[in-house]
Amino acid sequence: MPLIQSRRLHKALQDAGVESTLQVIAGEGHSMAEFSLSERPDEIAEFLARNLGEADGPDGGEEG
Repeated sequence: MPLIQSRRLHKALQDAGVESTLQVIAGEGHSMAEFSLSERPDEIAEFLARNLGEADGPDGGEEG
């Protein structure tokens, strides 16, 4: 998504009271070809845990 649209979406989410973080990565375009998720594993894990909850495993933590 073009940066201007990302900024508008970020602002609209904040205006609606939704937690939103916008990270602009210098030199990256729409495809984010150079961005690696492995560069921010802790940040990604924290985001997922905060927004989706902690998961014990694919079966919800129940032994089979």
